[in-house]
Amino acid sequence: MKQHKILFIDDDKDVIQGYLKIFEKKEDSESISLMNDLFENTNEDKKEDSSYELHTATQGEDGVRLIEESLDQDEPFSVAFIDMRMPPGIDGRETCRRIRALDKNIEIVIVTAYSDHDLNEVVDYVGHPNKLLYLKKPFDKIEIIQLARNLTEKWKAEKTKDEFLASLSHELKTPLVSIIGFSQLLHEEDVSDTCKSYNEIILQNGKLMKALLEDLFTMITIGKKNIELNKEKMNLSEVSRQAAEMYRPLIKDSIELIEDTEEEVFVSGDFTRLKQVVINLISNANKFTNTGSIKLVTGICNDCAFLKVKDTGVGISKKDVELIFEKFKRLESDHHEIPGLGLGLSISKTIIDLHEGWIEVNSNENEGSEFILNFKAA
Repeated sequence: MKQHKILFIDDDKDVIQGYLKIFEKKEDSESISLMNDLFENTNEDKKEDSSYELHTATQGEDGVRLIEESLDQDEPFSVAFIDMRMPPGIDGRETCRRIRALDKNIEIVIVTAYSDHDLNEVVDYVGHPNKLLYLKKPFDKIEIIQLARNLTEKWKAEKTKDEFLASLSHELKTPLVSIIGFSQLLHEEDVSDTCKSYNEIILQNGKLMKALLEDLFTMITIGKKNIELNKEKMNLSEVSRQAAEMYRPLIKDSIELIEDTEEEVFVSGDFTRLKQVVINLISNANKFTNTGSIKLVTGICNDCAFLKVKDTGVGISKKDVELIFEKFKRLESDHHEIPGLGLGLSISKTIIDLHEGWIEVNSNENEGSEFILNFKAA
């Protein structure tokens, strides 16, 4: 059975030795027995309680280095216990931020008797509050054992879930490629109109399934770690033009796709990722617009570059605008027949956030919607 890796970072060597002593088999047998009785664990569960590989660091920089090395070796830590005040190096707040930037999955416990920073401010600074806990000194050893046990189990469950979904997405994509490819070939053959109509249904649903799986896989990737952006100086208008060209064949006959782009609107960004965002926005507009137009606009205003996707569709109520970027959130109560996972906008916001940009939404029910992507102009 593979051991879970736990990291303790504290400038007090006596505290470090205290951590190690807690997890010595002889020292923790009584506490482990109590934990097992409290949680009614099986014998198999009991064997896992002491399955920890312990690592220590006395300065924040050393702890960050250990995290980085573990990721390079594909043997990540599941939990890190971090002291807040560690002179003369970086403090616990900065240590947590650097570790979180390297690994979004690791569970972090801040352990301190006194902090120079408000806890809420630390949470905002580090991010991912669902993976950040606070433990005040002095603590009882049962608290450390309980946190180590529960957090490693949580980390393992999330890791297993992500690996399963990623594997499932890849496995499902393989047959879909064949379905779509042969459907496209059959579309060119001289067959009856009935066969062509049936084949068109197969082709469109195959493309829909592929798009849904791509959204799912992208969200899994985002959840596991930072997306690596291939940033370069690029023309936002070209992103708009290529996205429109790719999606134009899928636009409803009753909708006009209009491009109103300036020649040169330069930003620093990942061309492929930004095109993915624009295609998501065009796709949403196409789903919820029956007649009228979808308009793409690019330009520069007050040293900010922008790209707008504006439609004449069903619109969004004011109370729902703040909810649309949540994962799996679907607000179209009167449009449940429209397929989707509710991931497109959440993915889009994450990608724009990674570009240090922001999204504005202007919408009213039955009056259409306007999504504006804003960036620092390059």
